[in-house]
Amino acid sequence: MGLGVLGIVLSIVLPDMSANHYSRFWSNLLLNTYYFAGIAITGLFFLAAHQLGYGGWHVLFKRVPLAMSRYLFVIFGLVVLITAGLLLDWHNLYGHWAHPHEVAYADTGMAEADRIVVSKSPFLNKTMFAVIVPGFFLMWALFSSAFTKRMTFIKSFKEYNQSKYLSALFILVFAVSMSVLSWMFIMSLDPHWYSTLFGWYNFASYTVAGFAFMILILLYLKSKGSYPHLDENHLHDLGKYLFGFSVFYTYLWFSQFLLIWYANIPEATVWYTKRMAEPIFEFLFFFTFLINFALPLLVLMRRDSKRKFKVLGFVAVMMVFGHYLDFYGMVMLEPNAVVEHHDDHHGEDHDDHHGDHNTDNGDHDSEEVALLSVAEVEQGDDAHHGDDGHAEEGHTDEAHGGDHEDYHGEASEEAMGHDEHHAEDHGHGDNHGDGHHAEEPATTHAGLGFVELFIFLGFLGSFLFVTFRALDRQDLENVEDPFLKESKHHHI
Repeated sequence: MGLGVLGIVLSIVLPDMSANHYSRFWSNLLLNTYYFAGIAITGLFFLAAHQLGYGGWHVLFKRVPLAMSRYLFVIFGLVVLITAGLLLDWHNLYGHWAHPHEVAYADTGMAEADRIVVSKSPFLNKTMFAVIVPGFFLMWALFSSAFTKRMTFIKSFKEYNQSKYLSALFILVFAVSMSVLSWMFIMSLDPHWYSTLFGWYNFASYTVAGFAFMILILLYLKSKGSYPHLDENHLHDLGKYLFGFSVFYTYLWFSQFLLIWYANIPEATVWYTKRMAEPIFEFLFFFTFLINFALPLLVLMRRDSKRKFKVLGFVAVMMVFGHYLDFYGMVMLEPNAVVEHHDDHHGEDHDDHHGDHNTDNGDHDSEEVALLSVAEVEQGDDAHHGDDGHAEEGHTDEAHGGDHEDYHGEASEEAMGHDEHHAEDHGHGDNHGDGHHAEEPATTHAGLGFVELFIFLGFLGSFLFVTFRALDRQDLENVEDPFLKESKHHHI
């Protein structure tokens, strides 16, 4: 946990971050909060699914997923902090939609500066965020307490059957909340982008990480002499979950990417296009696919590999880091790329919130391009600009546009007389005031170094501390559980 504190301090005091309202700190806080929340809630999902499915093989070690879920109380406190930061303008994580008046009435000479964000404002606003996000996380934490109280000391089949009502209620709430939280917490970082698979994609990703943590904790306890009846049969079944959900994750990863890329709808492809323009994000995009799919597929497909503790432990460790990097790619680009844009609202050298609008080309609505970055300018997306010969002019709707007064005087000349690779008044380049040209990579302050490593290790340490402290409070095995004998003699 000390490394986490060091990472937080570094994210605040580093010179290149001081000009960015500590964007690196807040985005790392959001990333790790959501990632470890998913790992913790996986414990409850695992227990509820087996309770409703009349499973008994897991009873031997059910204290472990229960203990993992106790971290949800820490998560709730961090979510309250992030929410307070949104309400009090401490951070720019959701700067695209956090100021609806400025979005709708930017000084562009137009009544609507960003119709997509305005149309989503009944859902994407500070009040809804402050009610829904902390509310759902609080419900998750309360379910953790209820599960711990109800399932830790089951002594009869009657109590076992009564716990099914709690499990059924949790599954119902979880099915709704896990999608809504993924929309508000992560997908709203870029409010123009949407994916109907995003909630399920998030669920699959952090569930794999949750099973990986469960396996690693059990392997550690086994190595210390705890759980003498835990054997390769139990780990084999957990390995099958790790393998199965990795394949499920890959199915959603590929389905989301293929459908969006093939449809070639601008507000959908922009999410991928921006990441392809940043070398680090482009690398992580394909690297996480390989490590989160190819590795478990090739290693865990064999029966004996799931029964070898060292092999299973290695794959579990790789899944923990692989899916962390997957969430890193989802979270870190937008907040770190728009931070100067957020400063514009507070008296910096820009007049607009979401850039200028194209008044010359009536074929393209502002909502199609309001948040496009330099990445789209570089690639000259024909699907976005159409085939009407106005591809250059279409770039004037770029989000985070350049200086308003400067641009309106020269937009027409640039569209007629300059190649798209000289659109220096677009995207994030001008946000820095140093004349960045569009042929350069889109600017982002996202980092992947010691700061991210230390903060991740800090969260990891606190998660393990809470988990093992919860395990120390009672015996690891409930000798009165009616399914304990079956679980001890589990064989496949």
